[in-house]
Parts: sequence; structure tokens; C-alpha cells
Amino acid sequence: MKKIASVFLSLVLMCSILFIPSFEAKAESITVKGIPSEAKIGDTFSFTVSIPSNIGGFVYVEYDKNVLEYVSGPQESSNGLIKYTAFFESSAQTIKFKVKASGKTSIKVYMDEAEYSDTTEKLPSLATVTKTITIANETENTQLSSDYYLAKLNITAGSKKVTLSPTFNYRKTNYTATVDYDVADVVVSVTRSSGKAEVVSITDNGKVKLNVGENKIEITVKAENGKTLTYVVTITRKDKPADTPTDPPVIPDPPAPAVPDFEYGDSSLYVVETPDDKIPAGFVEKTVILSGGKEVLGLSFEKSDLTVLYMENDNKAGSFYIYNAAENYIYPFVKLSAEESFIIVLMAADEEMPQGYNACTLSLEGKGVVNAYQLQNAEEMNMSDFYLIYCLNHNGTKGWYQYDTLEGTYQRYTGTVVVPDVEPGPTPDDPENPDDPENPQDPDVELPGGNGQDNENPGANDPVSKPFDWEEYKTIIIAAIVFLGVVMVIIVINLLLALTRKVTAGAEDDDDEDDDDDEYEYFDDKSVFKRTPHPAKGNPSEEGSTEEEELPKIDIESVMEEAIVEKPSKDESVGNESPLEIEESTEETEVSDTSDGDEEVEFLDL
Repeated sequence: MKKIASVFLSLVLMCSILFIPSFEAKAESITVKGIPSEAKIGDTFSFTVSIPSNIGGFVYVEYDKNVLEYVSGPQESSNGLIKYTAFFESSAQTIKFKVKASGKTSIKVYMDEAEYSDTTEKLPSLATVTKTITIANETENTQLSSDYYLAKLNITAGSKKVTLSPTFNYRKTNYTATVDYDVADVVVSVTRSSGKAEVVSITDNGKVKLNVGENKIEITVKAENGKTLTYVVTITRKDKPADTPTDPPVIPDPPAPAVPDFEYGDSSLYVVETPDDKIPAGFVEKTVILSGGKEVLGLSFEKSDLTVLYMENDNKAGSFYIYNAAENYIYPFVKLSAEESFIIVLMAADEEMPQGYNACTLSLEGKGVVNAYQLQNAEEMNMSDFYLIYCLNHNGTKGWYQYDTLEGTYQRYTGTVVVPDVEPGPTPDDPENPDDPENPQDPDVELPGGNGQDNENPGANDPVSKPFDWEEYKTIIIAAIVFLGVVMVIIVINLLLALTRKVTAGAEDDDDEDDDDDEYEYFDDKSVFKRTPHPAKGNPSEEGSTEEEELPKIDIESVMEEAIVEKPSKDESVGNESPLEIEESTEETEVSDTSDGDEEVEFLDL
């Protein structure tokens, strides 16, 4: 029975295994082919995006619109993004781009909300494919010519030459002309400035039929490095004249007062055509549309998106102004040159303004007034002659520059702008110091340059918040250190001299003790003598004793007489005392009575 049950369970298990559905691992990916790893400005390239045929969904292509220009593809581009739908069995699409700037850029392709064609299973996304392109700057290749100018531009109507306004100049790109009604067509002929340049196109291949009214002719020239320049000529063909005048001549109304294009300060400014001799190097003519829709002729910087307008005031005095089309305002065009390079002073945006600096205006003699920035504590740091200005250099790069008003020079600013720490200072209502004349927040105290208050940067001029200037006190600190060093040297020298005197005095005292073997001391009590035995001559039993021994009282005259009569030998000694030698000599002893009855003893060496 057990054997039958085990066989039955085995059969059931085998059947269940056979009916388990199988799952196939799917590894799908996007394929991108044709994107080059290197390119140069002006090149065009196409690439293909392929999606597996069993997958459908939205495909996204991201690119940098500042470097690449969208030419064609499955869908129009919007702000650097192409989005299209990939259908099953038809998922390969070709996209074309044109290179317009140098640097490194990348193209990213990915898919979202994808699903399989044979199942309802959805893929959250496919692996993103990113391709990087390195684009060379044509200015770095000195072997390629950048000359895209025309040397001559002629327009003829039959055998008659059409007069252009203004006179042709290779740097000017916009011209106008007027012809009579009977001029139905014109011929355009040009001459290149460089043999390496190429005339890419001329309207109607140079044989232009004219309609009544304005007719625009464009001539595009391409340099060897791929850069292009377009010249535009607008020819106005007059209307057909009437056979017989039927109406009296129309007297034109007096011209209305001119409306200024801009107001700057107290001046009304009008955009006029730039004189040929005043076009700055690196600029070409460009049609500019003002905020009201008016078309004017301005200048464009070749290496950046900078637009400059030449304007005159009511007195016909002309000058250049930088035009910000996005916000419709102008400010003076100031160009600082140094040998072959130059910078153009711009107005910094709010997010680009440096911290730790105060905004101000700077007058550049002979050039104009510009916006500048100065350190909040410039005077304390001896930086009152230096200002930061935001500029565009001759290569089209924007950045900060430091201008020296004392020497009239500038240099690229590479330092770090630091915001000084500001501690709150005492207020005028401070009970501890209500009338402090040094309080910069006291409204009654007038400081140089005003009341010393910066409404936008409160506390910027507060002395409490000023950083400690080590340079200002460096001389005082060094002098104090030198003074302390001299005092220490004098003290050490005095200590050494005192120690030397003490050692010398001790040595002399030792010599005196060695010389005086037996020295009798005479005290106030004239009848008592005390003797200090020398350690070498004392009693052997008391050798080294330093105690003073009191001698018996004796009569001075009797002792002297006995000393003359008797001469004791060197070997004799008295008691236990050290031998006392008394030699006969030529010494005389004088005994004299003093006024107070005391006896005075003098030993004279003869």
C-alpha cells in the first residue's frame, strides 16, 4: 500500500513540473550608429537610432543646443530634446546635426514607457546610450584660413552700375540701392578676398529679377575653416510712373519729431548707421530688431553674442552702446586695450555679482562711466585704488578683471572673493554706551563719505567687524620683540658678572685663610686674645677643629720682653696648642695710651 502511494505522488510531482510555464530572460538594448568621436566647427553628421523590433514606446535624444544644431530627424527639436514614438517593426530613425561650437559634448539616447509587442509586459526603461564628441576650435588650427570677406561687390543693370549705399566695405554686410521702374533685372558679381574662401550661394545665381518694391539679394561666403558670412543687398524698384498727372501735387506733411530709440540719463539717443572708420576690430554689421519691432543696423562681435549700437544724441554726437535685447536696456561701450588684446566692460547679472563688495560706478577718463565693485573694507586693506569690473575679452570669454585706477592698468582677477564676518556693533540705544562718538551707528556722528552706513550691507563699516590687519602693526610687533631681546641680554650679562665676582671673592677669602696659619684676633676686650688654629697645625687629636680657643690673660709688656730674651725653638709647643714661633726681629712695639684708657698696639715692619 505504501509503495502504491509513493508511486502516485511521484506521478503527480512530474505532471506539475511539466505544466509550470517557462520564462525567457530578455535583454534588450538601444543601438546608436554613426556619431563621430571627433568633429570640427561647420561639420554635419547623421546617425541612426535602432530599437528592437519587438519593443515600442517613446525615444528621447538629448544634446547641447549651444554646440550642436538640429538639421533633420523624425521630430522637431525643442530646447535640446528630440522625442518621438518608435513603432513595432519600424523603429530605426536617422537624425542629422551640424556642429557650431568647439569643446566636448555628448548625445544621450534613451527610451521610456517601453513595452513588448507580443505581451502586455512593460519595460520601465532601456539602458541609456551616451556618445561623446570632441570638437576642435578652428582658431587653434593655424593652417586653415578664417577669411570669409568679399573684396568687391558689383551690381549692374545692363551697362549701368547700380550705386550701393553705403559704399562697399568688406566689413559692412548690409547695403541698399534704388532703381527705376524700367530696371527689371540686375546682375551680381563678386570677388573673394581670399582664394581659399568659397562663395557658397548668391540669390538666383547672381541674375536677379526685380519686382516693384523691395528685393533682397543675399551672398554667402565660406572661409576655409568652415565659418560663413552673409552680405545682404536690398534693391527697391520704383513704381510705374503715371502717364499724365491728374491730381495736384501732394505737399508732404512736415516730418513728425523724431522719437528717440532710447533714453539714457538726460540724453535722448537715436540709432544710426555706424561710420566705416569707426567699426571696431572683431565686429561685423548686423540687423537688430528692437523691442518695438523696429529694424536697425548694429554691430555683432564675431566671437560672442554681444550686440553694439551706434547712437547719436540731439546734438549729433555719436558713441557706441551695448544693447541687451533680452531686457531691452543699454549701457556705454567701454573697451580697454593692451597691445593685441582688449576687454569690453559689461554689466554683470544679479547672480554674478561678487559677495563682499559694494557696487559703485567708475569713471574711466576719456572712455566713459562703467559699473564696478570695490571691497567693503578697501581702505583698511590699502585697496582703495582697485576695482572689479565684469568684462568680455578679445577671445569672447567673460570674467572678472581687476582695474588699477592709479596706473590705469587691468589684469584678469583670479583671487577668491571672501565675505568678511560682520559682528553686530553697539546701537545708539545701548545703555552701556549711549553717547559713544566712535559708534558708527550713531546718526549724530558724521564719518568721511557720509554717515558710514551701508543700507544694503549693514555693519559693513562697523569697526567691530573690521578684520585685524597684521601688516599695519607688523613694525610695532617687531620693535617690541627686539626691545625685549635686548633687555634679556642685559639681564643675562649682569647675572654672569655678578656670579663671576662672587666666585672671585670666594677664591680670595680661601687664599687669605691659607696664608694666615696662626692669626690672633684682638677684640674689644683688650685683655683677651683668640687664636684660630690652622687645620694643619692644630692638635693631632683635634685636627680639623675650627673652634676658637680662649688664651689666658697675659701682660703685653712682659710677653714682649720674654720674647726678646727667650727664643723658643721650632719644635717646642705649649700644652696642646699648636707651636707658636716668636722670632727675634727688628719689629718695634709701641704701646700708647688712648684718651679712653685703652691700649693700642701697633706692629711696624722695619
